[in-house]
Amino acid sequence: MPFEKDSFNFILCSAAFKNFADPLGTLQEMYRVLKPGGQGLIIDLRKDAPSSGIAQAVDQMGLNGHTADIREDALGLKIWFEKKP
Repeated sequence: MPFEKDSFNFILCSAAFKNFADPLGTLQEMYRVLKPGGQGLIIDLRKDAPSSGIAQAVDQMGLNGHTADIREDALGLKIWFEKKP
């Protein structure tokens, strides 16, 4: 993303995540541009991606020991993450 590190308080990605060729790189870049204390939310309709695989990818993001809240429901997938100060 053409933004400086720590630029945003909140990032929302809706119905686009399934289209990224490098989802892990996308998550890392979203985290990079979040301000400390900022939050991100990914909402997608892709139901065939297993939660365990997504959890593993999020763990590999290097969120400085912090984790993301990954939930699946009838509408699809939601991933909440926060950049700790």
